[in-house]
Amino acid sequence: MSRKKDIDCKLLQDLYIVQKLTTREIADKLNIHYATVHAHMKKCGIKGRTRKECIDVATKRGRKIVGGKGEACHSYGVSKLDEISFTKDDLEFWYIKEEWSSKQIAEKYDVSPTMILNYLRKYGIRVRTVKEVGFQRQFKVSKKVLHELYIEQEKPLVEIAKMFEATHHTVKNLLKEYEIPIRTAKEVTVLKIQQGKVSGSNHPSWKGGKWKDHQGYVHIKMPDYPRARKDGYIREHFVVWEAYNGEIPEGYHIHHLNGIKDDNRIENLCAMPSKNHKVYISTLNAKIKELEEEVQSLRTQLVQKEISD
Repeated sequence: MSRKKDIDCKLLQDLYIVQKLTTREIADKLNIHYATVHAHMKKCGIKGRTRKECIDVATKRGRKIVGGKGEACHSYGVSKLDEISFTKDDLEFWYIKEEWSSKQIAEKYDVSPTMILNYLRKYGIRVRTVKEVGFQRQFKVSKKVLHELYIEQEKPLVEIAKMFEATHHTVKNLLKEYEIPIRTAKEVTVLKIQQGKVSGSNHPSWKGGKWKDHQGYVHIKMPDYPRARKDGYIREHFVVWEAYNGEIPEGYHIHHLNGIKDDNRIENLCAMPSKNHKVYISTLNAKIKELEEEVQSLRTQLVQKEISD
């Protein structure tokens, strides 16, 4: 189909205004792309139909509009105004399971690829990115190689996908195509534990069993400690205080005297009842605010004095 062709404005006006053909029908009639029709309409000063006009034309021609905006309901005009013949299940089957492109599905149902993409989004079906589409077209590994990597070497989907610059969804779909059994969530967890990839010194993010939270408290890995959480961690200042003083009394809080929460020297730690601790913190914050205001006032006086001098 030719994409570039001169169209007489009078002919275009007759086809579109008088005969009330759609841009798609005009394109088919003149053997050009419908986008070319739109371009020449603009060049000839022919205004596209509004949605209301689109509906009126559709009604007169015994057709029902399915959606869209402006002329010809977003590029297809009223040539594609019949009820859609596909459901959400149809789109999930062709787009997700069979991995058809929006263009292939559009050709099957005789609609535009744009309409297919719009309905995918409407139905909450995730649309593949340009990168994923590229990978999907290129990725093709033999069953023997995939079986070797996934079953015998027990490599995870993400790692295999990274090897071939594909997505793990693409690898998973190929496993299904080759009828290679996919590991369950439980099997994946067990395998990670066996390979030492869940936690511990073999984990890529291992930091010696110590980390600091957003409040500034240090947590250390001591899974056998009586007060340790389910993840095996406990706040370091608890361990330090108890090492010198025994078990923390019920209802008591370990306070950092200098306010620095990762300074866990025993001389910086003090146990006090939680109720008293809250009062102490409130009093301390009020005092800090008072001192800050005093400092700010002194700074202002100093600046004014320098200006006057």
